[in-house]
Amino acid sequence: MVGTMRRRRTNAATLLETVIAFFVIATGIGVLGGLYAATMGGQADDVEASQIVTLAESRIAQLRALGGVEATFLTLNSESGVVNLTDPAGYRVETSVTNAVVAFPCRGLYQRDYGASYKRVTVKVAGPRGKSLSLVSLIGEPRREAQSLGVVQASGSSPLARDAQADFVASLSAAAGGTIEDLEYRFYIDFGRGYGRLAEDSDGKTVHFFNQILNSAGPNLYTGHEIKIVARTIYAGKDYRGVSTTLNLAP
Repeated sequence: MVGTMRRRRTNAATLLETVIAFFVIATGIGVLGGLYAATMGGQADDVEASQIVTLAESRIAQLRALGGVEATFLTLNSESGVVNLTDPAGYRVETSVTNAVVAFPCRGLYQRDYGASYKRVTVKVAGPRGKSLSLVSLIGEPRREAQSLGVVQASGSSPLARDAQADFVASLSAAAGGTIEDLEYRFYIDFGRGYGRLAEDSDGKTVHFFNQILNSAGPNLYTGHEIKIVARTIYAGKDYRGVSTTLNLAP
């Protein structure tokens, strides 16, 4: 009887030890499985992050290559079709191209915002595991071959009456066609015939001519005769000069 009870106790202890051992082994396997899953998930996240960076940098490089050519720079925009490239499976690549406003110091103590010679490119890449990245880059217009500088009378009659105003606009044309934007022009009166005064517009390419000479010591003076407006600018290290047609002045 005593032997039987001892055997039962021994069997019970062995079963309990087996259950505990099984629980410990199962827990260990679960922990190891969790660590393996976390490790594999971390590796997958690293692979996705690396792929996203590669895609974003590659797309920026492709757009900068397009922006380095005059023809494709001028047509580079989000809807042009040039930037709509095939996305890798599972990844979404979005490209946005807009004109960028860039401030430059000009004459005196002011600055002018240029918005036609620069493109702002934004590339957004999203991966299948939820990671994403956005890169922004500025692309400057490549140097273009300039042809000639023109000065055109935009308003005002000829002959121009006393105290009346005539506006002139300067533009530098490109050899391949179109106009080279974001330039600042200086204007002068081609003296030797008539006189007046100039007031340059804030856009940097327009000047207002007034058929009068302000005289602080007396009445305004009028000379009559005729004048021409001269515009000058520097582009790509070269000096360009243009002259308007003749404007007749009323005395």
